[in-house]
Amino acid sequence: KSQKTVLIAPSWGNKSLLAYYNSDFIKDLHNAGYKIILRPHPQSFLSEKEKINSLKQELSFLSNFILDDDSTGINYIEQADILISDTSAIRLDFAILYKKPVITLETPITDYEEYEYADLAEILSESTMEKELGAFVSKEKISEISDIVKQCIEDNQDSKNEFLRNKYTANFGNSGNFIADYIIQRKSTFNEL
Repeated sequence: KSQKTVLIAPSWGNKSLLAYYNSDFIKDLHNAGYKIILRPHPQSFLSEKEKINSLKQELSFLSNFILDDDSTGINYIEQADILISDTSAIRLDFAILYKKPVITLETPITDYEEYEYADLAEILSESTMEKELGAFVSKEKISEISDIVKQCIEDNQDSKNEFLRNKYTANFGNSGNFIADYIIQRKSTFNEL
């Protein structure tokens, strides 16, 4: 397809890119010719209704803009050519499952314990996974987002994301058998006790 689709899928709350950036970068991407799908975190529709409604109204004039409020989001994830996010775990799905490019926008987090990210923070900080997922864009570079998106789409992410899949997952595509064997083994162990 000639027109590329950018999926913007932020976290919710104070760590969300929506809390740290205004909508100008979304308008810049639209003006550069990209179709934009904004998929706020499902919690945003409950906790940040005003912000979501304001964004929806502010961006409603964009001709190729969709605000995704579907509970699963799989349809738009499959359509998207690239993902822009913050600390959201959707980055892992997008890069490892779909093998598509990811851009992480800088968002300062002062209290990791306030969010589910606390469960991954130690793992991510001790590894290079977060840096390996794709481009990292600071607030100072947000005005260059259209060029960064273009470059990331043009780069061949497939082999890089295949490497990430092999490095950070086990039994990909066949985990059900391993999980079933483990449960059967554990059940046998408990029966012997």
